[in-house]
Amino acid sequence: MFKLLVRKWWVVLLQGIVLLFLSYYIFMNPATVLSSVSIWFGLLVFISGVLALLSSFAGDKSENKGFQILWSLVAVVFGFLLLTNVLVTMKAITLLFGLWMLAGAVRFLAAGWSIKKEHSLGWLVILTGALSLIAAIMVMTDLGTAAFGISVLLGTQVLISGIALIILAFVKKKVANVVRSKIANRN
Repeated sequence: MFKLLVRKWWVVLLQGIVLLFLSYYIFMNPATVLSSVSIWFGLLVFISGVLALLSSFAGDKSENKGFQILWSLVAVVFGFLLLTNVLVTMKAITLLFGLWMLAGAVRFLAAGWSIKKEHSLGWLVILTGALSLIAAIMVMTDLGTAAFGISVLLGTQVLISGIALIILAFVKKKVANVVRSKIANRN
């Protein structure tokens, strides 16, 4: 068990370094990232529809089999449309992203408004909500801004994961050395 835990720490280190380079690429190519996310989303919907269709034919007869087949066909067609109209898919994803941001902005505004009389930080929450509202409108109306926003979120996640893996690699190496020395001292 110990060997499995401590060996190949450098593989974890390489994974972290690769993620750092990937995060740089994501930050530098927001439009490419958004189109890639759109293609993956279309593939996901299409493949899940095909698999659901196959499983509905392979399964036992049930009372909702017709509905399952219909839903699967809708997913297949929708996935196909997403894949063949990547620009439309990109806009749909950015619209959903903008709506998600809009919901957060409304939540911030409502929370800030309700606490502003009790605490002075309520105005800061209202300001955050107003800025989120502006960002949401920008994302929903401009594909470039949306691509940048999505890339920043995705790139930040990849960057943090890369840093965490690099730290984990060095911790793993250090733990292995400590345990090895303790084992050697016992013998």
